[in-house]
Amino acid sequence: VILGTNERVILSTNEPVILGTNERVILSTNEPAILGTNGRAILSTNEPVIRSTNQPVILGTKRVIRGNNRAAIRGNNQTII
Repeated sequence: VILGTNERVILSTNEPVILGTNERVILSTNEPAILGTNGRAILSTNEPVIRSTNQPVILGTKRVIRGNNRAAIRGNNQTII
C-alpha cells in the first residue's frame, strides 16, 4: 500500500492499492486496485467507497467517480460514467 496525505484505507487479503489525496477505499478480497495501471478501483473525492465484485474500473491520470452498478473508464482528463 502506498499512501498519500490524509488517507484511510481498509484492505483485506492480497490487495495492493496506490491512492491519491483524501480518499477512503474499502476493498473486497483478491481485487487489486492500482490507479493508472489497468486496476480496479471505486474512487470519489472525500467519500468512503465500498468495492463490490466484478465491476472493474480503468483509471487514467486523475480520479474516477463511479456510481452504483456503473463502470467508469477514464482517460486523461476525461471521465465516462
